[in-house]
Amino acid sequence: MQKTSIDVLNRTLASRDRFYETLCKRPESFSKLLPYEEFDEGTGIFILRDGSMGAVFRIGLHEHEAMSPEQIVKIVEELKTWFTLSERYSLQVLFDQSFIPARDKIWRNLETAYPDGHPVSQRLLSDRVHWMRQACEGSLPRSPLRREALLSIRYFPEQGGSGGPLNLVSRGERLLFGEMKLIAKQLNEFSKTLQQFAESSKTSLSKVSGVELADYLRRFFNPKEYYKRDFAPVNYQHSLSDQLIFSAPFGDPRGITREGIKTRTITLKMSPKRVFAGGMASFTQLPFPFKLSLNFSFPTKAKTKSYFDIKEFFLQNSPSARAKRQLDELKEVQDRLAQDERCIYMTFTVVVEGETDDILDQRSRALTAVFHNDLECEVVFEQDIGFGLCLNTLPLFHSPAADHSSQRYIPILGKDAAFLLPVFDSFRGHPKGGLQVFLSRENGVAPFTTFGNETSQHTAICGDTGSGKSVFAVDVIRAAKLMSPEPIVFIIDKKESCKTLCREYGGDLTVFSADSQLPFTPFRGDFDDNKVVFLTRMIQTAIKLSSPTYVMDSTHTASLSRAIKEAYARREREV
Repeated sequence: MQKTSIDVLNRTLASRDRFYETLCKRPESFSKLLPYEEFDEGTGIFILRDGSMGAVFRIGLHEHEAMSPEQIVKIVEELKTWFTLSERYSLQVLFDQSFIPARDKIWRNLETAYPDGHPVSQRLLSDRVHWMRQACEGSLPRSPLRREALLSIRYFPEQGGSGGPLNLVSRGERLLFGEMKLIAKQLNEFSKTLQQFAESSKTSLSKVSGVELADYLRRFFNPKEYYKRDFAPVNYQHSLSDQLIFSAPFGDPRGITREGIKTRTITLKMSPKRVFAGGMASFTQLPFPFKLSLNFSFPTKAKTKSYFDIKEFFLQNSPSARAKRQLDELKEVQDRLAQDERCIYMTFTVVVEGETDDILDQRSRALTAVFHNDLECEVVFEQDIGFGLCLNTLPLFHSPAADHSSQRYIPILGKDAAFLLPVFDSFRGHPKGGLQVFLSRENGVAPFTTFGNETSQHTAICGDTGSGKSVFAVDVIRAAKLMSPEPIVFIIDKKESCKTLCREYGGDLTVFSADSQLPFTPFRGDFDDNKVVFLTRMIQTAIKLSSPTYVMDSTHTASLSRAIKEAYARREREV
């Protein structure tokens, strides 16, 4: 036995080619599975390895917490324009909820936004940002979350028997010229379709560049290394797929493992029984990362009719009560199809992440509860094809052929599918940044300010007893002192918190009592002309309110200003 092994080893080493292959040949890279090849900067279109084309848009998510029910219904009804693509297209909506890392630039921007503010307000803001940073990446139950959504459109043109644009060089110059002319025509057609799609969408869509898509994919394949260092700039002269992966991931039947972080894949088994506008906002209440991917393909009318005819035939010949109920539902669907509604194929996939199996099981149960309680539907925990379905959630990765192989697609009408589109986000605060930062009810980072409106800066704080109105008001007051020049704040309150504010910010406190003379005096702080102007106009306003017919002229204004200055000087002599 030992001699036989030695002989095999000698023959292997004696063969120079086999020895070289064993020593130097590398296994196939994981990047070979990825479809991304080129990016055309002029049109913003991706050329994929199979010859198809694609484009990725970033969806402007709607803040559902600050919206009325009527606004939510209107937004969802307008999404049906997304399902007007032809049979040669596939559509994917990817909703990604992830932890904001402690090394993210958002925290540094918040801490350094107001370098000239009051030191006390600066310290309080820094402490709050520090606490939020300590809670990052799931270290506390209320860890800050970020949400984004990408819309991918993939176009499958006719290849003309050439096998795609990447295999044309060896077919001759004449064939190459004809094929490139056809590709240019298809590229122009796809570009016009994208332009029409974006203009007809009521929800804002912005194109994603090759650098932005590579940045998203690098964050997926390198969830830890991505935040430790900067990756090399994207080079459009090389395949995009070869520039995404730093450390090799590992696939298994249930998902994919990247740098110790595992995934589990859950798919929708049946069409939801309960769909309503804004129902997908329920997923934003989950306090952990996940991805929702809705992949749509558009079958021809002939395929749709054949599918429903076969289903109707078997239901008609079934004696069960369940079959009769399904037959009634099928006839209702056929009536809606007769009214020019469209049937599409939908694959609904959810991907959860975690470092241990216990975390994955816990998060999977929480997601299942949302499906059962809010959508009233069943799900499948993928044990055999989770890896492939997970890859199909990546932008531009999905193709209708994958749906037919996995058999997870669900026929659904376009109007019903619009209710399932995840286009809602948590409250994001003031878009231009705020003086104070809060966590929303759904753990979103919300910069806030009461001075964001340029035309009207009136604010009313409403709430029940014990709802935290006073705490919120004190936060707003402290944040106002971050402005430069530092504003003067007048507070009328019966709470004890004003004493602390006056002590920390060098203010003056006046206590009013119904049994004593009014102790208030306007001559406080340093004397300056702005204070005189303010007091003069305040007295003028009081005169106009008490005597509307009295006419004030410049002589009266000058007399009031001189009187205020003399009164201030007299008070200084008394002191």
